[in-house]
Amino acid sequence: MPWSDPPGIIDPKAPDSLTFHAEAMDRLDYLFAALKKRGIYMTTDLYVNRAVKAAEIYDGGEGSVAYRFKNLVHISDRAFKNMQEFSRRLLTHVNPYTGLAYKDDPALAWIALINEGNLPNNMNGLKQDPRDAKLWDAAFAKWKKETGLTGDWGGPVCKRFLWETHRKTQRALIKFLREDLEVKALLTDLNGWTDQWGTQACRTDFDYVDNHFYWDHPTFLEKSWQLPTKGWSGGGSAIKDAGGFLSRALTRLLDKPFTISEYNFTPPNPNRAEGGLLMGAYAALQDWGALWRFAYSHDRDTLFKPEHTEFFNNVADPLCQASEYATLALFLRGDASPAQHTLALTATEQEYWEEAHRGIDGGINRLSWCVRLGTRVGRGKRGSQRIDMPLAKGLAKGAHDDAFKRLKAQRFLPRENATAPEQGIYQSDTGEILLNTAQGVLEIVTPNTAGLAGPAGTTRTLGPLTVALKQSWAVLWASSLDGKSLAESQRILLVHLTDLQNTGMRFRGQNMKILEDWGRMPYLVRAGSATVRLAHARPASLKVWRLSLSGKRLKRVRTNVRDHALEFAVSTATKPDATLYYEIAVL
Repeated sequence: MPWSDPPGIIDPKAPDSLTFHAEAMDRLDYLFAALKKRGIYMTTDLYVNRAVKAAEIYDGGEGSVAYRFKNLVHISDRAFKNMQEFSRRLLTHVNPYTGLAYKDDPALAWIALINEGNLPNNMNGLKQDPRDAKLWDAAFAKWKKETGLTGDWGGPVCKRFLWETHRKTQRALIKFLREDLEVKALLTDLNGWTDQWGTQACRTDFDYVDNHFYWDHPTFLEKSWQLPTKGWSGGGSAIKDAGGFLSRALTRLLDKPFTISEYNFTPPNPNRAEGGLLMGAYAALQDWGALWRFAYSHDRDTLFKPEHTEFFNNVADPLCQASEYATLALFLRGDASPAQHTLALTATEQEYWEEAHRGIDGGINRLSWCVRLGTRVGRGKRGSQRIDMPLAKGLAKGAHDDAFKRLKAQRFLPRENATAPEQGIYQSDTGEILLNTAQGVLEIVTPNTAGLAGPAGTTRTLGPLTVALKQSWAVLWASSLDGKSLAESQRILLVHLTDLQNTGMRFRGQNMKILEDWGRMPYLVRAGSATVRLAHARPASLKVWRLSLSGKRLKRVRTNVRDHALEFAVSTATKPDATLYYEIAVL
């Protein structure tokens, strides 16, 4: 970041935006090497927010073109060459701690060209600067002359122009990276946030598809990135919106890996603890390739001293950190199984281009809680475990009901599957995931992890685990830590989460939707309790401990053994500190 202290990798005193700051590059090199040594793969974008000087794009320009550079790359030869030169300098830079140029280092596994650079994201903004407007008008006029198409700026034909412009630029950048620089990392682009038919056609050029997602991303009511704010979803539970991320389902191309390189369930949303179970179960069911939470920390100081919770620093949010363990178990460890069947929405490449302006989202997305869902460019060879639907039909009104009938008719969803769309109930074809959007309840039952999220008064039996939530909306799950099933495991982590906020937070109104002040430390945890019953092969051998946030055993929990099961109660409202974690183990 050019405005950070110490500065980012671009030297703020240099006459251009291409000269590295030696000390900052040394820190980046060392960090990269340290992560690589520990087996951690890395990704980066080639443009996020580098402050390209206006003089590098326009003769006599002053200041910076800021985020407009994302767009100018497509229509300005000088911007494109600037992008090439920065990429060359970064990727051919030899890291002294690894002895390799970044382009040759297998630890740099994925590269996105331009972060959140989809051109239709802000069509009016493309022409706010008169110099930019002149370039766009000329490019649009030339394209219309070449294609014979007619239309006004902002209309369907214009959007097709933007997507075809995207494709031309990305192909040139990919060619440069592969042939000139011999970059080996997997390449992608178009990771937020406008997804249309044209986006999918463009994505066929990439090695993998990437996207971003947030539940309750802040909306700034007065000034950008300043309070007061409110979450765009209104501060509610994502479960009632079927996860909140279903708009990303169809952006996946079924013949390519799919990743989410930015996601979060954002504070101060009081239900954000559900994100771990939701994202872990869904990503596993869809067999996605990789997930990245945004972000662990935005600065070094927060890594080493306690800070109050804020929008995106997970290091300062014990609730988001705790929920992450569910994602690790269900997705990364593979406790939840991929769906057995696929629903594919297909169209020819020509059809994608002819309808490039149409949105890719649709009500059919909810069926992705039952089977794999995605799009295809070209019909492809049909598989026995896949249903194909024309893309236009799949996005039309009533497509959800038609597709559900076909899933049932072909027994992709067996008779015992509980899915009932009219009641807001969806169950995976694996039988491991049950989502009830009407009640706001999520149930997960796998051999090694079982869990529940829902309002107070919710009671469910999840395989060997029976949970009754009391006092507060909550999330509770248990995961085996020794590779054995929950019914046989000799060491189990149990996590019980409600809400966590800062002392002295101030909201506008009793509904706590508009945040005016983040408050301060210490954290406050909403009081909630639950009763737990674990059917087990050797229940009498198990003991239960409250744990600190670091995993240290604090105090034994009173238990009872009855009918071949271990029974006990948990509560967040313990003293002197709240309790989020429990250990169940053989003493």
